[in-house]
Amino acid sequence: MSKHSVRYDADNSMILIEYHGVVHKTDVKSIRSRAIELTNEHQCHLSLTDFRDATFELSTLDIVELPESTSKAYSENDLSVANVKRAIVVGDGAEELEFLETVSINRGQNVKLFHDFDQAKAWLLGD
Repeated sequence: MSKHSVRYDADNSMILIEYHGVVHKTDVKSIRSRAIELTNEHQCHLSLTDFRDATFELSTLDIVELPESTSKAYSENDLSVANVKRAIVVGDGAEELEFLETVSINRGQNVKLFHDFDQAKAWLLGD
């Protein structure tokens, strides 16, 4: 199980999510639920996920299903995931998340993968 944190960054009006350790499908679901709560609570549509210190135990099928399950989780909370701009920061060896980016974009989601935290943050903030 991974260690993770999710919080609202009031200074930048974004949700910050950090994962450390091995990430399983159940970890993604639980942290996504908390991120959706914060999205509703703060009317925040920017999300920055930091996977640089994480490794993944996700099958190809898990990755293919994540964008659809994310869309469903948002819609169950009267939100559209298409309205949420999400930056994902990864370390080396996270090729499976490049596939996740492609699948997410093909499903109409505004997701972009980065290897640099500051570049991800700048993209979210429109710099």
